[in-house]
Amino acid sequence: MARARRERLASSDFDAIMKAPAIRIRSGALRLLARPNGLEQSRLGLIVGKRQLPFAVDRNRLRRHIRTRFREARPNETLDVVVHLMGGRRDGNRREADLEHKRWADRLFLRLDGSTEDKS
Repeated sequence: MARARRERLASSDFDAIMKAPAIRIRSGALRLLARPNGLEQSRLGLIVGKRQLPFAVDRNRLRRHIRTRFREARPNETLDVVVHLMGGRRDGNRREADLEHKRWADRLFLRLDGSTEDKS
């Protein structure tokens, strides 16, 4: 549990990253913002709102998938990363929406691997 807490961002860190990200990547309704942190390991922050995914099980599934992809990603430097779900599918098909969100997350972290430049 201690390791998981060290990998998460504090609320003050969110503000700094949101105001001046060094890396911006968007995939579907997911937006990734990141900046170098100068620490020994990268840290992750997630913004997945109830408005975008009304069911807690869907929000938690997406968070779990993003955390897994974050651990697997190997960027060249240690980063503070915020992943923000900007919108979601609202057509009622939760299974398809879940698969689409996972595809977006996979694409985000594929683009982050080895990335250090701004990709707005």
